[in-house]
Amino acid sequence: MRKKTLSMISITAVTFICALAIGGCGSGTGGDIIDSAVEKVEKTVIPETERFREDIAGSVGDHIIYSYNLFEGRKLEKGEKEEIIAYLEKADKMLTEDIYVTGSIRMSHDNSLKFSARQCVNGAVTTDVWYATDYTNPDPNICIADGVPLADIDTSAVVNVKDLIPVVVEKANAHQTDLYDYSEKGLYGSYLLTYDNRKDMLVYDFTVNETSHVYFDALSGDVIDVQFWNGEIYD
Repeated sequence: MRKKTLSMISITAVTFICALAIGGCGSGTGGDIIDSAVEKVEKTVIPETERFREDIAGSVGDHIIYSYNLFEGRKLEKGEKEEIIAYLEKADKMLTEDIYVTGSIRMSHDNSLKFSARQCVNGAVTTDVWYATDYTNPDPNICIADGVPLADIDTSAVVNVKDLIPVVVEKANAHQTDLYDYSEKGLYGSYLLTYDNRKDMLVYDFTVNETSHVYFDALSGDVIDVQFWNGEIYD
């Protein structure tokens, strides 16, 4: 379990620090090493409630925000990130609604970039209003692909998302065997304020260890659904 691993790290570090204090390594040197060891331990032990981040990695222009998925975990070639940002800057000038870019692909037949996105209104990402690059337009663009863009979403009364994280941690820890790569990485994840078009409902969607989810009513803070899956597929 993760807590045992962290405890062993702490015990080992304390033993190491004590040995330095007793043995010493020369005037002034031992104290510097102890400070360094303590700093490393403090950086290793990350509270579970701080392991969830909002899945908004950045913004481009006046209308675009984008997911960490756009760049993280991808083997980008040199200059490719800059190319993506430059494309988004040009596409932004053609937009009239705000969008949340979820990812991109490079087409093999012509090496062009294609993006997928969803509408974002007052910080809430819609579930059923999709945007994508128009393949027939050679100029940088991300345009409506499915659904009807919304004029407004009232997000003024949503609960403080930080108050929901302890609930996510409690439920996730009760399903450790159902979490993807928990034994290697412990608990981690992201969250996003979404608007469920079909239910006309604001929802905080927590993604836990890549493949699990905890959903909250963003106005009341009540849990409305949980889905724990370790990513394994059986025939």
